[in-house]
Parts: sequence; C-alpha cells; structure tokens
Amino acid sequence: MGHVFAVFPELFFLSPLAVTLLRIACAYAFLYLASRLVQNRREIARTRFPIVGHPPLWMIWIAAAASLLIGVMLAIGLYTQVAAILGALFLLKHMLWSRWGLPITPFSRGTLALLLVICVSLVITGAGAFAFDLPF
Repeated sequence: MGHVFAVFPELFFLSPLAVTLLRIACAYAFLYLASRLVQNRREIARTRFPIVGHPPLWMIWIAAAASLLIGVMLAIGLYTQVAAILGALFLLKHMLWSRWGLPITPFSRGTLALLLVICVSLVITGAGAFAFDLPF
C-alpha cells in the first residue's frame, strides 16, 4: 500500500465547512424553487399532470411552502437530516416531472440529480458547521 499524500493537509480542519457549503447551496436551490413555483403558479395550474390532472392553486401553494420550509431548515441547519430526506423526496418528484416533460421545475435533470446527491450526503454527514443540529 502506498503513502497517502495531501497537497494541503493543513486545510483539513476546515472540512466541516465543506458540508456547510453544500447545505447552503441546497438551501438556496429550494428557496429559488419555492419562488419559481409561486411566480409560475398560474401556468402550473394550466398544466395537466398524469395522475392529478390540473392541480388547484392551493396545491401549488402547498408545494411552494414545502420547498420554502425545506430551504429555510437547510439554511439555518435545523433538523438537517429530516429536511434533507424531505428534500430528496421532493427532488425525486421533480425528476419524474421533468422526465415526463412537465415545465414545473426551473432546474435541469442533471441539476436535480446533483441536488439529490447533496441531500443524501447531508443525511449521512449531518449539518456541518454553523447549524442548530446538535448531537444527542
């Protein structure tokens, strides 16, 4: 087995910030998604979905509120693992919609996949630095 060599080993103490940066990026994406759902609510209400048909406006408001809640929870690091699981489920739903060609999400399928990977990694690694999540 060879030696492990790191170019900048003195930066390893900043590793909790890497998780924090991923959490903040994912939070921004969910907040942006919430704003786009609200802005495009009338167009979304005219779109026919495979199972529910044309969604009523209250359903779009609930989806926007859920996205907003997930984004805020990720941004402040409150119940990060719960928010990441809910976010992953939300992203899977949007990936299905984009596969069906529904113009609901402002993100490409590749971006949705990367956000899904970030959410799953947040479930595994936790909130990182500057969060309200505390180990018990």
